Amino acid sequence: MSKKEFPGYIRILIFILILLVSLLSIKKKNKRNNELIERGRYAIAETKGWTHNHRSSGFDLDYAFKFKGFEYRRFISLSSLSRVKTKGAKYIVLFDPTNPKNSKLLLDKEVLRCEYENYADTGWIELPSFVILK
Repeated sequence: MSKKEFPGYIRILIFILILLVSLLSIKKKNKRNNELIERGRYAIAETKGWTHNHRSSGFDLDYAFKFKGFEYRRFISLSSLSRVKTKGAKYIVLFDPTNPKNSKLLLDKEVLRCEYENYADTGWIELPSFVILK
């Protein structure tokens, strides 16, 4: 039996299609990051646990935060869980108020304590002084 191959123009079309999809994906990710920088607000998120990503050697850290009465649950992919408290720890999260699912957990900003327990869950443009970071 002989092995059939795709004609050269089909290979070129497939390559162009893959390249186009990759460029559009990168553009969308950059747009979301820019929106997060422009409109981002801060809130306190709590880690809920982790899972092992079966498609890679990485881990997924689950976290949740509240905004306007709703709880948003997201995850962040990490290569290692060292120096990260995976359950019940509080960290600062940066999120887009027009699309709270667009968020980023800031693992370098662990919350030591918050002096006010009943603060409004509308997010902060800047981190307030009553949030004490570690």
